[in-house]
Amino acid sequence: MRGKTIQSTVSFSVFLLSGAMIFSPLHKSDNLFISLIFAFLTGLICIFAALRICEKKDTDNPRFKKLSFIAAILLSVLSAATTLLILTETIKDVSYIANRGISFAYYCFIAFSILIVSYYLCCNSSKGIFRFCIPAVFPFLLLIAVIFSTFSTTGIYFDNLKFNNIEESILSSSIQGIISGLFFFADTIVFIYCFKDLMSDKSGKLMKHSILVGFIIAFSFIGIYNTVTFMIFGSSLTKQLSDPDYALIKLVPGIDMTELISALRIISFIIKSSVYVFSSSLALGKSISGEKKLHVIFIPTIYLTIVPVFVLFYTKGKTLGYGAFQSLVYPLTPIIGLLFMLIFLMSQKNIK
Repeated sequence: MRGKTIQSTVSFSVFLLSGAMIFSPLHKSDNLFISLIFAFLTGLICIFAALRICEKKDTDNPRFKKLSFIAAILLSVLSAATTLLILTETIKDVSYIANRGISFAYYCFIAFSILIVSYYLCCNSSKGIFRFCIPAVFPFLLLIAVIFSTFSTTGIYFDNLKFNNIEESILSSSIQGIISGLFFFADTIVFIYCFKDLMSDKSGKLMKHSILVGFIIAFSFIGIYNTVTFMIFGSSLTKQLSDPDYALIKLVPGIDMTELISALRIISFIIKSSVYVFSSSLALGKSISGEKKLHVIFIPTIYLTIVPVFVLFYTKGKTLGYGAFQSLVYPLTPIIGLLFMLIFLMSQKNIK
């Protein structure tokens, strides 16, 4: 059980950090200190809400089957849309670090390669995804270790940590913190839905302490990483940088480690997409017949819908502007979390 607890904690931490490595609303904060406070409080609310809803035993035969089916259909569509948005951002990052133009062949090759890995993990059930999260912790540990060496390149500028004009920035910083908290932690319930069997003790109860410890570890990483970024560049410059993560890792002395950011974002995409697609297909299968095994039919269907839309994104991207829809990922994440909460609640209606 001790090993299972450690595995659950590590996997959940990596899942949360995967969101932070792809998009980070905190980079746009006027006052990082205020944003971190509100992100932490929002995260706590999301975690406790998920644990409260998931603590009861669920059944594979929900009372409201039609509503459950509609929610599962919406989840499948939104999971595919979120996967698509994260994928296009990941490809943009890989192309940027490779210092290459985004040709159609290169764009599709990278995209389909990581989609295949994501699909392979889904086909290996939740255990395959869960086990993939565990070794994925090492690149994150490497990142947090090397960023402190950037201080030897630039030094610490305390004037970048001034909190002047709090009255003017408190509202925007608070909103930025709430958005960040929702994006980082609102999909906790998706993770629990996907791995509840693997994160339960011998009596079948969810190991809540693993979720809470994982949350603390992930938030500590997010807080340290963003604080170092703001200490190096300051609030104003951080908001202006097109990619503060790449700019920060470029400052590591003696070795070029920019590929580490690309690798982390590819790993993050694989984790997020596989969890979303597997969970939504599992919910869809249960809503139809209550059979868990039925989800294997929907996994390839969801991935196949991503491919033509992905190509359409590329062909129309020049007209719309690259990444025109990326900001949609922020509201989609809490919406997906709310739908999974609804699925959980409906599956518990028959439990007294």
